[in-house]
Amino acid sequence: MNPIVLDRIEGILGRYTRLHDFYVRDLRTGEEARTGTRRPYPIGSCFKLAVLVAALETMGSDEFDAFVEIPPERFSIGGGILNMLHGAVRLTNVQLVQLMLIISDGTATDVLIDRIGLARVNAVLKRYAPASHLAFDLGNMIAAFRELPEAAGCKQRDWDMASLEDFTDRVCAVGASDAKDMAELALGAWRTLSETRMGRYSWFAQVPHTISRTEMFFSDPLGCFSKTGSLGFRFFTNDCGVIFDAATRQALAAYGYASAGWQLSHLTVDVVCGLIGLEILALLEIDHVPNSNWTPQGAGLLLGDAG
Repeated sequence: MNPIVLDRIEGILGRYTRLHDFYVRDLRTGEEARTGTRRPYPIGSCFKLAVLVAALETMGSDEFDAFVEIPPERFSIGGGILNMLHGAVRLTNVQLVQLMLIISDGTATDVLIDRIGLARVNAVLKRYAPASHLAFDLGNMIAAFRELPEAAGCKQRDWDMASLEDFTDRVCAVGASDAKDMAELALGAWRTLSETRMGRYSWFAQVPHTISRTEMFFSDPLGCFSKTGSLGFRFFTNDCGVIFDAATRQALAAYGYASAGWQLSHLTVDVVCGLIGLEILALLEIDHVPNSNWTPQGAGLLLGDAG
């Protein structure tokens, strides 16, 4: 892989974060690249790929299609849409998985964890991402994060490195991973969708995303099976996924990155990560024309000398 492009990725992450870990593996050649600080980072919602795998391995087809009644008192404080609704909702387990992947819905995630069990989710993490763990479901993860005295103002604080590392370690107690582990988790979930007895749900790999991050500027024929994660309004920001050829379903690469210390608005963070996605394609030497949402003016505004 081109070291100049890897330096550009390092420059972007170095410009906007205080700590980061970036990893990519070219599945066509086996070549790997990594940059940043190798250490545990908060896993955020990237663990939901382990929930997906555990659900596929635990539930039979009849149970996947069965309805679940969710009363308002079971709504999670995690993000999404269900906790914004009034009154009970009735959804199938398939729809809960869709909401977990499409909009990263916290209630859908935690109802699935109730059914599957946290131990099974951690068993999937141990299989694909051995340096990773999850202490709680999503609602309790967020509650534990909010109890930390630095959490509410973490984006506004002028951190010294020792304090940031200490804060990051304490947040990691609720769930942790690193860039390579997350990439391997994404690849494991991709392969599970393709190869298990539940292959009838392989279309989960192509559900749309309302939170678009690394793949924000991708266009046909590229696809990206991915899961975003964050805490503290993107102070901690992760992403991981599998880039594939949508026409042939060939998996081209697996990537993951984790970071701490973002001080941009949460929407701006996602756009910067979209520009990182284009650099990942350049690193992999995948010819690609960005979609119509990308402009050189927008890229120049955000990247400056970093790009």
